[in-house]
Amino acid sequence: MQELFLTVRDRRARLEQTNFIQLLSDTSADVGARLAYVPDMLFFIMGFKDILHGLQREGATDELQQQVNEHCEEDNGHWKWFLRDLDVIQVRNNYLRQPNFKLFSELWSDESYAIRDVVYATIHYSKAAPTAAHRMVILEIIEAVFSVYVEHMTVLVNQLGKYEEWKFFGRVHYDAENGHSNGSWLDGRKKEMHSEAHMTPADKQLALVTIHGMFDKFEAMFEQWHHRQQQHLPVLA
Repeated sequence: MQELFLTVRDRRARLEQTNFIQLLSDTSADVGARLAYVPDMLFFIMGFKDILHGLQREGATDELQQQVNEHCEEDNGHWKWFLRDLDVIQVRNNYLRQPNFKLFSELWSDESYAIRDVVYATIHYSKAAPTAAHRMVILEIIEAVFSVYVEHMTVLVNQLGKYEEWKFFGRVHYDAENGHSNGSWLDGRKKEMHSEAHMTPADKQLALVTIHGMFDKFEAMFEQWHHRQQQHLPVLA
């Protein structure tokens, strides 16, 4: 089996063991605390638009880059579903309900740097990627991360009975992700990364650096989101 795919799969498995993911799907834990991180997704979700732009190459003629472009176009409007859900999800730290000063001070606080850093680092990897195969690997990493997240977030969404009502966190987004033209980690049957066949040994080494670097950033972001969850856990008497 392919080295890059195995590496992504192994790092994906590590994400499943993070405190954030484990609490997210713990049906015995406080629902409000498990949802408390949602406003803190805002910078990442809106920054994801720019990540997609960084991966696209206008006028591409090679098939792999065309697949990257198509994937990016398929994901480009998902931020609208997130903003809609954020507007209706009731969490007590939703700074969209507060003055703009609170919104911007939270988004750019020192505490939330790990969230911004995921966006900055991924845009760097995207712009520096020398080939379409490297850009496809970046998409594979993001898809693998999201598949872990959505698997556990869906437990919470179903527990709340919101799977059909919420867009980003519910069926609409899930179906869109599962319908990607070049496959999705969400279907549970992914067994290879086609981009690896296009790579030289040096290309693969660079891709491995990207994989580990990006997963490290995502783990740090998950830890920050877990910190937000912990802040809202009920204090036991």
